[in-house]
Amino acid sequence: MSKKLYSLEHISKVYNTDVENLKIWTAEKFNDKSLTELPPSVNNEIATFLGVQPLSLKSKKKRKNSSSKRNEYLTELKQIKEASYKEKILDFVTDLKQKVNDERIIQTIDSIYNSLPNKKEYILENCEKKYFTWKDIIFTEKGVKINPNILYLSINIDGPTKILNEISNSYFQKKFSKELYKVYLNKFNEKVEFTLSDDIQKIKNIVSEHINNSKKEKKISTITLEKPRNNSRVNLNQDKEINIKDIATIFQSNKFIQQASKLIKNDNKAVALWENNNSTSEEALIIILKHKVYNFVIWENINENRACYIFKYENGNFNRKIKALKTFIMTDIEYKRWDLFNNNGNHNQLNYEEYYTVIHESIDSYKRKLNSYLKPYFKIK
Repeated sequence: MSKKLYSLEHISKVYNTDVENLKIWTAEKFNDKSLTELPPSVNNEIATFLGVQPLSLKSKKKRKNSSSKRNEYLTELKQIKEASYKEKILDFVTDLKQKVNDERIIQTIDSIYNSLPNKKEYILENCEKKYFTWKDIIFTEKGVKINPNILYLSINIDGPTKILNEISNSYFQKKFSKELYKVYLNKFNEKVEFTLSDDIQKIKNIVSEHINNSKKEKKISTITLEKPRNNSRVNLNQDKEINIKDIATIFQSNKFIQQASKLIKNDNKAVALWENNNSTSEEALIIILKHKVYNFVIWENINENRACYIFKYENGNFNRKIKALKTFIMTDIEYKRWDLFNNNGNHNQLNYEEYYTVIHESIDSYKRKLNSYLKPYFKIK
């Protein structure tokens, strides 16, 4: 035997296998259960036994220094640096620090985070207020917009647009005549600060509640999974596998779905289905991404105002898990999106490992979040 020997522990780390597997092979090869070291001359036989390509036993995995580790978190560090104020990024920073196992990286995160202003400081330095009443609100096909003489702001509303066309502005002007609404505008780029402007959500809630009350009186079917030229409708209990071309047609109004569909390659696929959202049927899409380690499912709705959810699954019984998720989406389960948004999805028995919520803010942030949650298995380029 060669003078140079390698321990079974070292070889197990090189091949990422259990030491017990090597002990079994060693006992059979040398008829000696007490061997704890092996010569490099048997390396090829070990690789054949493990069913992999031979690896160099001499190579040692270099310990990453803080600089190289910091490079792993460049995207996350950039995201913190580009945040407007501390409160906006606090949850993200808290989760990130729990994942990082390096004190220097944590110090870098804290340094960047502490350099941000708080919410009050940011508003004083960067924002101006714009006020309006219901008399300044105009209904559109997709929701409402504010009188452009005050500010340029359109607010998309969940639900069928046909009801919106039948709503009278005078109803809201009379009911909310004493309400004054406020929106924060960035003084430098004149864009609306949506995360600061709580009254935008208040307006959406008011109109959505009125729509829901109207739907109880008049059942409206909002959409069809068939192409526009086909007048037949798909059964509400049905799902349908579709290709990239179908997605571009059916979900052309949702730019986030168009981005996520770039992940559909090889064994990955997309399934169009009806989402039962508190007794209202809406078009939805799940993108199924398969990998030998973990599988992921991206759930999107044709309405961009709906949040995106990503489910991470182990491979075992995956078809059964997909069936359970489809049933969850298509069945009238009260407040299911609200439960998921508030990290309360476990009681629905979906058997996922993890799930993530992605709010549709911008295409760049959407791609960044998807890539972060799906790494290192999948990536939108």
